[in-house]
Amino acid sequence: PTPLMPQRGVFSLPYCMLACIKPCLSCGFYRGAFHNKHTSVVHMEEAFNIPAHVLQHTMNGQVWPDGDELYHKWITCPSLLIYGAQDQLVSLQEEEDMMKVMYGSKLEVIEDAGHMVMIE
Repeated sequence: PTPLMPQRGVFSLPYCMLACIKPCLSCGFYRGAFHNKHTSVVHMEEAFNIPAHVLQHTMNGQVWPDGDELYHKWITCPSLLIYGAQDQLVSLQEEEDMMKVMYGSKLEVIEDAGHMVMIE
C-alpha cells in the first residue's frame, strides 16, 4: 500500500521502531476494533498480523482529505455498505452520510459486530 497522506505521530516512525512497538499498538487495536472477541472466524491476532511497513502505509491512508462527500458522489454503481453497530472507530453517522451521497447504495447494520464486521 501507498500512504495517502503521511501523518505525524507513531506511524511516521521508521519501520524498525514501529515493528518494536507493534505489540502495544495491536493490543489497542484489538480492544477498539472487535466487539465479539470470541466468535471471530479468524483469530484477532491473525487479522493484524502484517509487516510494520504495511501497517504504516495503511494507517497513513486513514487520513484522506479527498475521501469526502464529493469523492463518494463519483461512485455510481449500486453499493452495499456494511456497518458493525458496535464499531468504536467509525460512527454510524459517517456511514449514513456516505450512503446518502452514493448512488443506489444501501446500508446494512450488523448489530453484534464492531469495526471488523467482515471477520466477526
